[in-house]
Amino acid sequence: MEQGVKRNKKDAKDLALYIANLTDAALRPLTSVGARPFSPAMEAAVTDFHEALRDVEAEMSRLATQTHWKRIVRYIDDTAAVAAFKETIENARRIIKTEIGIATLALVEDTQAMVVDTNVIARATHIGVVSLGTRFEDNDTQRLLDQLGTGGGSVVNASGVDERICTPGTREAILRRIERWIEEPMYDEKHILWLKALAGSGKTAVAGSVEKMAKAARCLGARFYFARGQPERNRRCILEISRQLASLSDRRLRDSIVAAIQRDPDIITSPAVLQYQKLIFELLLTLVNSDLKLVIVIDAVDEYEEEYATRLLELIGRDHHRLPTGIKFFLTSRVEPRIQGELEEPSVFSTVEQLLLDEEGSLAVHQDITLYLKGRLPPLVRKFGIMDKDWPGELTLIELARMAGKSFIWAATAALFVADPGYRDPVAQLEHILSTPSLENLDYLYSSALEHAFPSNINPPLLSLVREVLGTLIAAHVPLTVATLVSLLPSGTDPSETTTTRIRNRFLHYLRSVLTVPDESSDSMPVQFLHKSFVDFITTKGRCDDRFLLNVPDQHEKMAISCFRQMDGLKRNTCQLTDPSKLNSEVDDMAERIHRHIPHGLQYACEYWINHLLEITVERIVRTEIESTLEVFVRRMLLFWMEVIGLLGKTKEAILLIRLAESWVTRRGSHVGLDPLLLPLVYDAKRFLMKFLDIVSTNSLHIYISALVFTPINSKLFLIYRDLLGAGPRAVRGRDAKWSDCPPWFLLIVELGQRSCLRSFAGALLVEVMG
Repeated sequence: MEQGVKRNKKDAKDLALYIANLTDAALRPLTSVGARPFSPAMEAAVTDFHEALRDVEAEMSRLATQTHWKRIVRYIDDTAAVAAFKETIENARRIIKTEIGIATLALVEDTQAMVVDTNVIARATHIGVVSLGTRFEDNDTQRLLDQLGTGGGSVVNASGVDERICTPGTREAILRRIERWIEEPMYDEKHILWLKALAGSGKTAVAGSVEKMAKAARCLGARFYFARGQPERNRRCILEISRQLASLSDRRLRDSIVAAIQRDPDIITSPAVLQYQKLIFELLLTLVNSDLKLVIVIDAVDEYEEEYATRLLELIGRDHHRLPTGIKFFLTSRVEPRIQGELEEPSVFSTVEQLLLDEEGSLAVHQDITLYLKGRLPPLVRKFGIMDKDWPGELTLIELARMAGKSFIWAATAALFVADPGYRDPVAQLEHILSTPSLENLDYLYSSALEHAFPSNINPPLLSLVREVLGTLIAAHVPLTVATLVSLLPSGTDPSETTTTRIRNRFLHYLRSVLTVPDESSDSMPVQFLHKSFVDFITTKGRCDDRFLLNVPDQHEKMAISCFRQMDGLKRNTCQLTDPSKLNSEVDDMAERIHRHIPHGLQYACEYWINHLLEITVERIVRTEIESTLEVFVRRMLLFWMEVIGLLGKTKEAILLIRLAESWVTRRGSHVGLDPLLLPLVYDAKRFLMKFLDIVSTNSLHIYISALVFTPINSKLFLIYRDLLGAGPRAVRGRDAKWSDCPPWFLLIVELGQRSCLRSFAGALLVEVMG
């Protein structure tokens, strides 16, 4: 009902704006015709139409500005009123167009000289009405498409510039084969091209080049680059691909997506299989009789979580034969059994073109890496005063290429190591690389980067901080800015500007060969690992020095505790709102309030603490800090957390996560002793979010003055948090004792002083409230 009330208000506002514009459009022709006036009949018709519109406009403005509670009381009446006004205006518009036509014919009979002017008037009136309708339609369409997201499918460096393409002159043979797959009819039955390769061989650079190639040929449909450690972003791949398809020039694609969202607004949060079916597959089916050619580029499928990656490939392969021949998918991944199994299914195999990037001969790869280094090194070292464009010389480049083997990531890391701004001595850095043994080059290179940045004589507190920084980056579910990273460090480091600058300059600055580190002028850009192979290195025992070796579950536990520490300061009415009758969306400065009162570190904590909890091993028999921290949080902060989640627009996601948290607590409780209230409170939180979803999502203050009032009186959540009711409304009779007693309901506000009642859809009185 809250959504209906909100929609009524929006309809009233939009209709009022439409009437105002239509009124001006109706009068404008009368005042711009020229010296000769209209006939009396037409003037009278337009004047009457104008006055009628003014009356309706006033009524619409009243509906749009009435108080929140009156909008609830008059919800049904207002809905009917808005619909009736719309019908009245449409009838009036038809009448005035008829009158204009009649008057125009009369003027034509009077004098031929007026023909041009009356045609202008008729066209102006018609165009004014049509253009207003088109503008409203376009605005509504854009609002629907905005739900798909605002981008993020590409891969960019810290400066925001996409550099992930092949160096000119490299990978020419493989790119020519891919170009033939795109262009030549003989490949029309090969809907999927799978480029597979070992880690570090340059798959993403090839994907970037294919994206560029398809864009130049005007056949790029969409692109998405999966990234390790960004599960939330990765799970939006289907929405992102459909958003890009909707932005193409073919109107059928946009109309199909808009229609799908209108039919099912929940598609945005639906399972991936349903999203693919409605937002991509059925969308592409509209092109069956078209000769349109589209290439969809999807890189690093192996970085998608196993369950989701397998499902995505199954979806792409399952109905491929029903799609137009011009629709093609370019996929890259490591060679992994789960991916190979899906793409080599008998029903799919004949439509998949497979390319092994490492099939290129060693000589060709060696030449490509030499070319890459020749183009990469001179620009990097120019800032150190080395201006020779041929530095460090052909023989040295050939030796570096030999050491790289077939690993482009080794070459890229070596180039960054040589040009590390923390040492400002490219010559010495290059000599260090050339003196290393050839065995296990990449591991040795990573070890050298860490050892150079933080030598063995570093004092223990500094080493501990280095481990915290790397561990936080590994565990983070989304890329973090430097400031957010500092705020989430396990040691609780002061996130002041001075500390942030020190972390950037003292620690991150020395790891630029393995991290992208934005400078102070780009603070909104995240810190990220340059390649997943470095994460593999520092989390694999036997490859990395124990000083830097990190255990992933331990990092998630530390991150979860950091999240709880961030949320320790939560309180009621976090954003200091003053008018409970307003929905969150009606607060003019809500975005500024969220920015001021819910900083990015706290936002991250509220969104992802459950994700980190789920990564912690449940089978441990030793009780640790995480259990006691969780118990305190659930007893003190649960409703305040829900308030922030609602303000951030993440309530539906929170319901799914709280269900998983309930399962984790159940399993963990079988291994260690937990607070007996913990599981019941988590269960109540799940039921509370499910039952009061609309309230939590749209009006944060009503969590306490509406939802908590109607929470079952025997639930642990009500018993623990009932003091938050304060002096607000109280239920005087009819309260439910437990969740199972709660039937479907709607809130009916009766204008009888301060008395309200809660009724079922059948009309029975459930609860009566005084307050």
